[in-house]
Amino acid sequence: MSPILKGPYYIGDRDSPTDQVGSFLKWLNQTWTGTERPKVGFLCTEAPAYRTAMPLVELYCNELDIEVVGQEWVPFALMDTSVELTRLTSKEPDWIYMIVISGATAKVVMPDAIRLGVKDEVNWCLIGNNFDESMIDLAPEAVEGIYFQTMTTLCPIIADGLHIEPP
Repeated sequence: MSPILKGPYYIGDRDSPTDQVGSFLKWLNQTWTGTERPKVGFLCTEAPAYRTAMPLVELYCNELDIEVVGQEWVPFALMDTSVELTRLTSKEPDWIYMIVISGATAKVVMPDAIRLGVKDEVNWCLIGNNFDESMIDLAPEAVEGIYFQTMTTLCPIIADGLHIEPP
């Protein structure tokens, strides 16, 4: 086991959308230190697999005593997420989990979050299955502090002074 790991969790990607989100939710539930139950908002890519998964995700959240504050749906090809981010962050989530928001899509979402002044108000988790140095090159300030859920072991990435370690 890598000495970088600080707990018994390796959050990998999924066989199904519910497994993917479920691994994050289980990790959140088992590591949460807040005095109130955690609140999660979901920013979801519009796709039938994810629409049908969300009722199961909500059931699992109830089982884990995690509050779902909202879901916002966006197309794969994004231009702006101001409306969706404003609606989600107005509900004061502790986390925003981005379901199948790819690295390319996150290059729109995270700069929008900075422009709206909400990036540092919540924690962010993104599926990083196509994350690489290009995201750092395009928006280095936007990716700082984001949690990435990945399906493969990543080599450390060092670019423009940022150092990203695999789990």
